[in-house]
Amino acid sequence: MKIGLVLASNIYLSPHMKYYTDILDKLDIDYDVICWNRVENDETFGYSSIEKFEYTIENKGPLDKIKGYYKYNSFIKEKLKNNSYDYVIVFTLQLAVMLSSILVNLYRNKYLIDIRDYTSFVKFKRATSKVIKNSRLNVVSSKGYLTWLPENKYVISHNCRICDLKLHKKFESNNHAIDLNNIKIATIGNIRDYKANIEVIDSIKNDRRFKLHYVGKGTCEDQLKEYCNVNNISNIEFKGYYAKKDEINIYSGYDIINNYTGKDINGLTLMSNRFYNSLITNKPMIFLENSFMCNYGMENDIGIIMKQNTLKEDVLNFFNSEEARKKYEIGRLKVIEQIYNDIYTFEEELTNIFRKE
Repeated sequence: MKIGLVLASNIYLSPHMKYYTDILDKLDIDYDVICWNRVENDETFGYSSIEKFEYTIENKGPLDKIKGYYKYNSFIKEKLKNNSYDYVIVFTLQLAVMLSSILVNLYRNKYLIDIRDYTSFVKFKRATSKVIKNSRLNVVSSKGYLTWLPENKYVISHNCRICDLKLHKKFESNNHAIDLNNIKIATIGNIRDYKANIEVIDSIKNDRRFKLHYVGKGTCEDQLKEYCNVNNISNIEFKGYYAKKDEINIYSGYDIINNYTGKDINGLTLMSNRFYNSLITNKPMIFLENSFMCNYGMENDIGIIMKQNTLKEDVLNFFNSEEARKKYEIGRLKVIEQIYNDIYTFEEELTNIFRKE
């Protein structure tokens, strides 16, 4: 048996591929990785069989990007026709829709779709419904996505691996007393959505009891820096790039994690990487009200709803309340158990599909 894994970008920009290769390696199944070197990077990551499309679109205009998508689409189709894979795993719904003709005609019921972000491609309702209907398995990283996806069977694959989730035991003792005059808040990872971040910054600006650190890089980082400089905001700090291997330890150095997302459809329905890293490291979170992630988190008492006028008071009350902290501890472990069960269900589904005859 041989599987084709079709990525929408570089390997290093597709960490969720590991959720599948972990299982394929365990079952001793061969696979090719078909990827697009969009952001120039000479990557191999130890994979023995990589089909790499070389066309960098970094710092290029929209026409070059469109051209790149069409060329990559043709590249993938050629590989799928020539290799006759037993199964194909397609990452991102937009790529699956673009490949729908070959998937439905040559790989009907022999391809899987992995969906981890909202895409405007769902507006192509007929093509989206057709490619999802004819797949062997549809995988989503958030149940919130079911609000905009066509009705069908979906399996949850959280943005977290079992080996990472098991680290939560290491941080059981992180429930230490918080210095209410020096509460450390962090936004860790990709810094995006200017408006959402401005709301959080404005809610605590120049209050010496609160420190907000941005750890990572992102599209609106420079704008946020400029906003803080122009408005003389002194309790916000930008730490810059960090190595992925240091991520969990970085989380452990803060008191609460800013998981406040934008109010677009993706922000309202996703489950972020920060959610899982916060759970693992025993850190409560700040949520966008009425988002799927917020509703899930608040059902289990593991965070605070972001309200600009009362955020400071709500954070102080949370850390000052023994009852709130106890509810958090119970809720955190409950959510971790639920995620374990979902991951085992996902692995069982894949194993049943790929197990050698």
